[in-house]
Amino acid sequence: MIYKKKILAMSVALILSNNAYSIPHGFEDLYELKNGKIKFIVNDEYIIELNAKYSSESVEIDKSELKKLESNLEETFLNNKAKKKIISDLTHGVKSSSQCKGKRDVCIPEDNNNISYIVINNQKIVRVLTPSSYLDSNNKKKKYISITNKNKALISEHDLSFDMYDDTKSNYYYRNSSYLGLGPGYVSSDFDLSEKSNDNDFELNELAYNFLSESTRVRFGYSSDFVEQNWNGTGLLDTNASENIFGLTIGSTKQLEFENKQTSQRIFFSSPANGRLTVYRNDKPVLEKNIGAGQNYLSLNELPQGIYDVDLVVKSGDKVVFKEKRTIFNKSKYNLNKGDLDYTVTIGNYEKKNIYKNLDYGNENEIEYDDRAMINGKVAYKISDSIIIGSEVGILESDSFYKAALDYQITNDLNMSSVVNLFSNNSKYYQIDALYKNLSIQFSSYTDNHPLTEQPKIDNYFYGIGDNEQLSVSYSQSILTGDAYISYINQKNNKSNYKNQINLYNIGYTLPIFHDSYLSINYSYMDSEYNYDTDDDWSVDVSLEIPIGNFDSVRYTGNFDDNGESNRVAYNHYIDLTDSISGNIETGIKYNNHEYESGNIVSDASLSLSQNSSIINSSLYGYADSNGYASLSMNLNTNTIVTMDDLYLSSSNSDAYLALTNASYKKPNSTDSFSSVANIKRNNELSQRVHIDNDIELIPVDNYKEYQVSIDTDASDFYNQGDDFVKSTTAPGTVINMDLRLYNVDSYISIFNDLSGSPVSNIKCIGDGCYGVQEIQDGVYKIRVARGQPFKLVTNNDRCFIPSSDAVVSNNLGENFCMPATEDENGIQVAKIKNRYYYYVGMYDDKDMFINTARAIYNDVDKQFVFRNAANHTMVFLSSDGRVSEQEKENINILQNYALDDTKVKSDYVKL
Repeated sequence: MIYKKKILAMSVALILSNNAYSIPHGFEDLYELKNGKIKFIVNDEYIIELNAKYSSESVEIDKSELKKLESNLEETFLNNKAKKKIISDLTHGVKSSSQCKGKRDVCIPEDNNNISYIVINNQKIVRVLTPSSYLDSNNKKKKYISITNKNKALISEHDLSFDMYDDTKSNYYYRNSSYLGLGPGYVSSDFDLSEKSNDNDFELNELAYNFLSESTRVRFGYSSDFVEQNWNGTGLLDTNASENIFGLTIGSTKQLEFENKQTSQRIFFSSPANGRLTVYRNDKPVLEKNIGAGQNYLSLNELPQGIYDVDLVVKSGDKVVFKEKRTIFNKSKYNLNKGDLDYTVTIGNYEKKNIYKNLDYGNENEIEYDDRAMINGKVAYKISDSIIIGSEVGILESDSFYKAALDYQITNDLNMSSVVNLFSNNSKYYQIDALYKNLSIQFSSYTDNHPLTEQPKIDNYFYGIGDNEQLSVSYSQSILTGDAYISYINQKNNKSNYKNQINLYNIGYTLPIFHDSYLSINYSYMDSEYNYDTDDDWSVDVSLEIPIGNFDSVRYTGNFDDNGESNRVAYNHYIDLTDSISGNIETGIKYNNHEYESGNIVSDASLSLSQNSSIINSSLYGYADSNGYASLSMNLNTNTIVTMDDLYLSSSNSDAYLALTNASYKKPNSTDSFSSVANIKRNNELSQRVHIDNDIELIPVDNYKEYQVSIDTDASDFYNQGDDFVKSTTAPGTVINMDLRLYNVDSYISIFNDLSGSPVSNIKCIGDGCYGVQEIQDGVYKIRVARGQPFKLVTNNDRCFIPSSDAVVSNNLGENFCMPATEDENGIQVAKIKNRYYYYVGMYDDKDMFINTARAIYNDVDKQFVFRNAANHTMVFLSSDGRVSEQEKENINILQNYALDDTKVKSDYVKL
């Protein structure tokens, strides 16, 4: 009857207005208004909980919830028109849509043009469904990462190189890049030490404090052009200018934006039925997934990068129920979306620099650029899916400059970008880059518009002294089964009376010929002009490698040029010393026949080794020849992570880490144990799964992400008594710590019977070592315990005994027993099991000694007494058909005088 009333009410609703309608007699209960919390689910995804008046067929939100509704709608992909309409509708009250046939929690409205509201009264839910025309592909409201990680660290990358040659000559190079978490931000530093001809062996590349808050980043300190100076889309304005700056920079950033598939830009579509979606690009599937009927979407981060056309095809069974062509714009260059604007503002000083060092013609006067105080502003704006423009203005006390930039992604394969740099003294710099598939063209031109007799200007600080121009063209292509390339470089310099021009041509081809053999040929030609002198050089290089087995090969290399030729034949052997160290040994003979070295034969040998371990990467190269020349080169690279409590080493470079510390680690006895797994989610999406096989697992993580780490031991042979979940954010100079206590879980089978031989039920495990007890069948139990951890087994609070650890030879513990539930009878514990009485005599070290003692009192000890093993002891019970006499009790008391104190054994925990 109620069902018929609902159908009739839905029919009546078709002709009634939204706000004023009469209720048919007999249906008042359907429209009775109640007050309470209602969940509004927008497009079956976004949940907004609001106070409202509701009935089975209508809903109206409380006026006090208006701002909350507005705020929550900003987090959806609804456009402004949809947001305004939903706010208006829910404020004035709406009725449940009659266009949604079937079950209200899954039905799809037949009306594809209007917003539908479906009231599910018994669940206090209202579904708000919108057609595609009410959706925006971008979520306008940004969600930002909140830096909650207080575990600061000094994270440093160390890179050390050492070269020694000609017996006495040597040099070194050490570089340190570090991040120190400090307060709400971090300190970034970069410096290097090297052996130079002057005394200045130390060079600072960066030392700055960085702070981020939502969409803004602040940096204060020094940064050279050796490190990345731009963190946002204003990198569009970069040229090869030399800019070393000390100052304060404030700019926009997207680094703290919370991004995953839920927040990525979307492509919306609506399917009339459930089915399998396939996205085709050039008739090839690039994405497949199951979808439901109604509103659906694709996140751009699910699709390949690029600009291209796709076909969206939904099949239900063998029938195509939906097909649509879309153009995808998925270029993340400079991390800008259409309509986004990035900016930076810098106030500070350019570093003192001697301009004369850029002169190649020997001007020894130390000319410095003094006008160094400056203010600089940059902006970059993405005006369409394929075009980004940028502008920069720099103002100094007596100098200024301006930049304009354009990046145009014409097609997926063709990109062009250009930068124009104009100066107040009319000097100019142009830069053009073009990339089409495998063809790359780069051109730059600088015109210096001031006399050398005057003080240098800011353009000289950036680009040096004198005019210069460079053109670079390169192209690569697969031909037959090989790879070919061709390149051309033209360089021109004009500095006062000094002029030079260089043209360099290269063409090469590498061809696999047979059985992993390779032939490589390269031709180079260079013509140069220095003032009025001209010169040209050419060379041909040939290389052939032929493998011999799995570890050996023969190589030939030849060099032919306008001065002569050089030929070398070598034998190479691959060596694999350990799991982390491998390399090559090579011996060769070289024949040189040049203008100044005729008919010279030289033999040589070399050793090449590389090491890649969890804490360090290193390489070594040694060379010696028959002319007496020898050299040795080494490189070491590692990362140190110093916290308040720990010091870690890692070969994986990162600015932040996840440290899984297993304090209970013991080397496993076998290699076939199943390790525990750390499931790592990054911004709510599964990032990786890491097997925990060591005492410390140090995992590099991305900056400014929200991580959730859970430890999964269900399918492993381990049991975790430490941290099993952590949620934290990352930033440079931070470590996410998890303190684990993973113990090997061993499984045992044991039969537990009572004194009568009947199965014991309800076995439980108590203690840190307990992992699980499962009754396989009556009296047969599978016991899982953490190796080396204390536990005890009980039934009804009475102790169950198993063999001691030194007596366990297999995972089958055999038949064991549990102490029965007893009652006190004149100081003697007695249990009644199946109409028999068992009097507990005591615990003894030696069963035979007890039997010899008991025979002085009892005639048939083996039949009258029941013996049960309890670890290394024997538990003794007197068995009787009825209650024993007082004389028997005295006899038991006599035997108990020889028993051990069993208090400890009954209560102690054991370990396996």
